[in-house]
Amino acid sequence: MATVTVEVVGLPRLGLNLSDLERRALPRALARTLNSVATTVRKEDIRKIARFMGVKQSVVRERTDIKRATPKQREPVAQIRYKGRRMNLIRFGARQRQKGVSARPWGKRRIFPQTFIVDLGTGVPFVAVRKQPGASQRHEYAGKYQPARRVGRIPVVGVVGPGVAETAAMPEFADARKKRARELIVQRLPRELAFYTARMRG
Repeated sequence: MATVTVEVVGLPRLGLNLSDLERRALPRALARTLNSVATTVRKEDIRKIARFMGVKQSVVRERTDIKRATPKQREPVAQIRYKGRRMNLIRFGARQRQKGVSARPWGKRRIFPQTFIVDLGTGVPFVAVRKQPGASQRHEYAGKYQPARRVGRIPVVGVVGPGVAETAAMPEFADARKKRARELIVQRLPRELAFYTARMRG
């Protein structure tokens, strides 16, 4: 299974001269900040990735999770993890048409010539195309095929669109995610540091 791990890590240069009490409070403040930032960045990313892929936000959400930072880490790290291979076109609003299946991967509806919707008795339909002997296992529009299966004596392969991990790794999303995380850390860390320092003072 393809996995993209994004770390929200590190102490930004805030120009702060920390007291001894603040240094002791820092691990907890930083861990709480990173977890808060990871939650916000994941939420924003889910919305953007879903729009780009052409799927519901719930489809992206169920393929992401967060590994939370803890104060016990030498340097607290929160990770946003994106999982999942490319998804069959059936997940992108697939509809059977005379010339092929109409689906909207990447948010753009189009016809995929010679494709069709099939159910091999599992109750789970998918979009497929007949596999021609010696033909390349790539589709003009959707990238790599899924593993070959048979409809009767005819071998077919599933046709896929984008996947969550693959999309999350794209530079436009990765760069925006890092920039957003830095902004939020700078905003939230001083507040969390003040909170934990006050608690330690009693």
